Amino acid sequence: MLLSSLAKSSDWEVIDIPDKGIKQGDLDHQGFRSQAVSTCDQKRKFTFQFYASDFSSEDLFPNRMRYFCSSKMLNVDPIEGKTVVIKKFLWAKRRVADNPLHWHNYSETKTKSLGIKPKVNSNNSSMNLEAIKQTCLSFGYKEGTEKFADCSKDLFLKNN
Repeated sequence: MLLSSLAKSSDWEVIDIPDKGIKQGDLDHQGFRSQAVSTCDQKRKFTFQFYASDFSSEDLFPNRMRYFCSSKMLNVDPIEGKTVVIKKFLWAKRRVADNPLHWHNYSETKTKSLGIKPKVNSNNSSMNLEAIKQTCLSFGYKEGTEKFADCSKDLFLKNN
């Protein structure tokens, strides 16, 4: 079976595995999964699969199984998002389906063996926290207040 890369970003890449049978590949099809893992391993990345990996907003039966290769943890499908709006679903005009992470082989310990460097080291992290603290103080929030904590949390989450 051929693997095709449809989309790519600096952090992730799509691997579509053709499904030649009528829904031959259920979500836990081991043959498709092992092909995806092998392909992602060659790219020194982890493999991720979301619930909507065998359908999409464009086509309910696209005859493929979709996986993502990424060096970072993916919690949300980079293409479809957290939910998938299916334009046509049998007799209904439209259907919304959840799209949670279904399967992955991500491991913090494996990042070292793959040579993937952590996103933030401890020195940068403390500098970021100090910069965040100064920013919230410059907004007029007083250290130790709930508003200061909310400001710090929001800036930290946006920057990391």
